[in-house]
Amino acid sequence: MVGASRRIADASDALADQREHGDLEDDHEDAELATDHTTWWFRDLGPVLEGENPEPEPSVLRRGDGKCLFYPGKVNGIIGPSESGKSWIALEAVAQELRAGHAVLYLDFEDTAPGIVSRLRDLGVDDELMDPTARLLAYVGPEEALHAVAYAEYADVLKDRPWSLIVFDGVNAAMTQDGLDLLSNTDATRFFTKVTRPASLTGAAVVTIDHVPKDPDKRGKGGIGAQAKRATVTGSAVSVEVIEPFGRGKSGSIALIVDKDRPGHVRSATNEADLWSTVVTVAGDDGALSLELSMPEKVTKQTKVSHFQAEEIRVRVIKYLAEIQAEVSVRKIEESVTGTSAHIREALAWLSENGYVGRRIDPRNGRTQLHCFLKDYHPAGPAILNVNDDPDDPFGGC
Repeated sequence: MVGASRRIADASDALADQREHGDLEDDHEDAELATDHTTWWFRDLGPVLEGENPEPEPSVLRRGDGKCLFYPGKVNGIIGPSESGKSWIALEAVAQELRAGHAVLYLDFEDTAPGIVSRLRDLGVDDELMDPTARLLAYVGPEEALHAVAYAEYADVLKDRPWSLIVFDGVNAAMTQDGLDLLSNTDATRFFTKVTRPASLTGAAVVTIDHVPKDPDKRGKGGIGAQAKRATVTGSAVSVEVIEPFGRGKSGSIALIVDKDRPGHVRSATNEADLWSTVVTVAGDDGALSLELSMPEKVTKQTKVSHFQAEEIRVRVIKYLAEIQAEVSVRKIEESVTGTSAHIREALAWLSENGYVGRRIDPRNGRTQLHCFLKDYHPAGPAILNVNDDPDDPFGGC
């Protein structure tokens, strides 16, 4: 890998900087400074201006058309509810890298080594690629806080070989294990500075796996906990939405929606709903599972929904809201309108963005989204506007 030794040296220097400047626990304070200056000193922009250090394009987790999702040398993320397929997406990236002959480091805070090996076998990865002698797949299952001795070993792991992909499976568990508060912006930043950023400085694409709140109405951007967790993503992050549940022996599909894309290359390969890919999982009789990452359609998030079906769901939502003439939550709409939760949410998002439905945060709790009828939706003709006597009322007199 080009420049691998330089990046590994930079990662080692970053770890030393964190110890020197008190960003780690007190028992790291005796480490020696590994650079002439701190990170507050001037950076040399010459190599950047001369094109020697360009911003990388995504190179990990390849879609059917060749487009990739995760950036090398950056912290990327996968977020979603429990059992939505987050780890399967990460393991598909692992499988692709192993088959390409690239080294992968898997730091697992939620599963076991047999569980990960079993899943990779299900994805068709040969045992030869996972054998330790191949030096392609390395598995770490931390069960203790990142104290001084453990941190030294972590530094050695990062320097062990030129990693192409480093996965942190279970960010919440990792933070909790290290005594960090999920709701603290300070602790989220500490975890990034101490753990994930040094990993990204090796040049590998770092992928963190994180959960979202169980209650859909409490979900926002990013995963559970502090907003700083999302801010520490320096590459791309996708949220996983289940279209049809899947697992061993059961085919299904999920949608990968772009939650964040700092460099901008990933979002340029999405549709207007920020869908990067619909992942169709095909289960075999022998327990094998293949993941097919397809390009998004231009109209809806899910390729399982045709343009006609999407319009039909929008009509159902508008009809329901017009009949009740009240502000209601997403959950109430899902309970009252025929269709899957994902399809109804897609319809609501489209209707809101195009002015058919009003949307605001409930002032009583500051988090629940309320929706209200604004005007009729007619797929084959012009819309009939709802009369609005109060220009200050964003809900059109609802």
